[in-house]
Amino acid sequence: MTAQRREESAQRAPIILNTLTAGDLQGVSDVRELQYAVPGIQFANAGNAVQTYIRGIGSFNAKSVQESAVAYSVDGVYLFTTTQVSPALFDLARVEVLKGPQGTLYGRNASGGAVNIITQGAKLGEIEGFVSGEAGNYDLLHLTGAVNIPVAETLAVRLAAQHVRHDGYLSDGTSDDDTTAGRLRALWEPRSNLQVKLNVDIARVRTKGPGSVVFPFVDPDHPWRGALDPALDTGLSRVSGFRPLERPRNRLDQWSASAELDWDFGFATFTLLPAYRHEHIDQVSYVPGYGTAEDAHIKQSSLEARLSRDSGKLKWVAGAYYLDVDIAQTFQINNPTPPVGRPAVNFLDNPNKLESWAVFGEATYELTERFRLTGGLRYTWERSISGGFQNQTFPAPLATPAFLPGTEPGDFVVDERVTDDAITWKVGAQYDIAAESTVFATVSRGFKGGGSYVDAASVDPTFEPETVVAYEFGSRNRFFDNRLQVNLEAFWWDIKNQQIAFLGFNSLNQPKFQTVNAANAKAYGGSVDLVWRATRNDTLRFSTEFVKSDYSNFVRVQPAAPIGTRCATAPLAGRVAIDCSGFPMMRTPKWAGSAGYEHRIPLAGGAKVTLAGDMTFASSRFTSIDFSPVTRDKGYAVFNAEAAYHAPDDRWSLSLFGQNLTRTAFLTGGLQSGTINRPTINQPRTYGLRARMNF
Repeated sequence: MTAQRREESAQRAPIILNTLTAGDLQGVSDVRELQYAVPGIQFANAGNAVQTYIRGIGSFNAKSVQESAVAYSVDGVYLFTTTQVSPALFDLARVEVLKGPQGTLYGRNASGGAVNIITQGAKLGEIEGFVSGEAGNYDLLHLTGAVNIPVAETLAVRLAAQHVRHDGYLSDGTSDDDTTAGRLRALWEPRSNLQVKLNVDIARVRTKGPGSVVFPFVDPDHPWRGALDPALDTGLSRVSGFRPLERPRNRLDQWSASAELDWDFGFATFTLLPAYRHEHIDQVSYVPGYGTAEDAHIKQSSLEARLSRDSGKLKWVAGAYYLDVDIAQTFQINNPTPPVGRPAVNFLDNPNKLESWAVFGEATYELTERFRLTGGLRYTWERSISGGFQNQTFPAPLATPAFLPGTEPGDFVVDERVTDDAITWKVGAQYDIAAESTVFATVSRGFKGGGSYVDAASVDPTFEPETVVAYEFGSRNRFFDNRLQVNLEAFWWDIKNQQIAFLGFNSLNQPKFQTVNAANAKAYGGSVDLVWRATRNDTLRFSTEFVKSDYSNFVRVQPAAPIGTRCATAPLAGRVAIDCSGFPMMRTPKWAGSAGYEHRIPLAGGAKVTLAGDMTFASSRFTSIDFSPVTRDKGYAVFNAEAAYHAPDDRWSLSLFGQNLTRTAFLTGGLQSGTINRPTINQPRTYGLRARMNF
């Protein structure tokens, strides 16, 4: 793995890490499916952005200008928007999930952790590749292929492509997929100490986008009935479902190019990583509880330079990083059934710019053959600029179609500039108890930069940076000739000014995505991860994680409190103060984990049959900061199974798979509207046939 910017065994790295191999990721085309493999990580949607939470730290991001508190990267390049993640999930080498702040090597917006997607690279001197296909219910068609071509003795290219399509999992046709993506990986080694890689990616998405349901369920026997289903447009469900002003859609076009130069000078290796990404988002969604529409062009440029040494008693890395993001965006929130006096549509023309740079370093020194010390430091500076204007566009009191600042209260110019800097650090120690057993302890600090949301000039809509100090202890062990692997972890996270984003109402009582700081929060707990190869043909896996969390001090002010909220409320100058101090951090189950078993049946000639089953579970949790009964999921257990035949030398394979076999439904996100919730939901039971040929 390369989570610490150098190649090393995941079992020897002194960090909290889950690694998923290429075999683990077969059939995965949606990043949200990772929650079935990694305890403690939760996914949801608001609009067409993916929301990721690790142990309660995450972001309710629903617009392209909102960044995640869990940093995503593809082949070392940071992704500014989470809409770029799922189209990259094919022809992978591995996925690394790092839990906890990664402020030293990954910098800003890794306060909750990092997800590193590493694709298969080109290989010199080899002709190889594969083609695979899946077909299943919901008219699933999933095609993937790759080929590695040695162009010359020092040059190779790898071409890969994927197309995945299935009908909507919800009855209104939403939560569908139609994604086509391709990539090129080139490798040039003109000399033994010099390596140059070129990466080009392109993706196209044309779907209705994620959908939501109405909770409590109108018909508990059919929980995947979409909120836009005409059958639900009656009674109370209409408050949540709404008649759409437009049909939902999710159109995404993106491409990127990056290069990586690695030059070994002997005493150290120099790495240069320039990258550029362009993305166009055109979406209409009703998932957050209101209709939203966004059209955004996002241009992202970055440059990272590192000098590192990974041999000898002293291993170190030092570098600098620069990020520049330009966003041309229009965004609107639709409320088809507004109360008197509230505008039906708020239109926002909101160009944004982000600029950030950092310098960093981290070193590990071997005091003895068994005992090592680690220290790291990073300084980050960043500036975000939010401009443009907001306009009330649909008829309502004092609203006109034109942008008229100073004439109507809902029309105003946006001009917010936020500058932040931060020092993040890490110190730790590691001791090898035996050849296959090590313990480590670390203390680290991470942060997520501040910013602003849109409101009138008389209101300060800025929010402070979020910081996390994490105390972590881990032990990694292998026993009985590596047949039993036991990894343990304990942690305590101290969170200051945690950024809580939600769909609320601004000073003009207009629906807006807002972000406030919860003054203090904490999370602590531990995890156990076991892998037991009981025989040559039997492998059992078990992992579980316990997290106790709460908001130590979290008060926000809104026009009204959610109906049924368990938070304390108090009137405050015509508004309501909502005190949720003491409540668990949202989307944080106290218990989560998985268990699995695989049995291999050897056949003549080197062929084999594998039978595998697994179960993923999580206890109850609140899915939003409303903290009312309709936003609480009771917990779940999801069962999957697969039976596969592998030809000799794994030349080809054929497998039958099923996911969520018991049709377990659980809520993943949500937003309360009146007495009901309009949450996102996991996928229903899916099954199909997968074939693969390697060459």
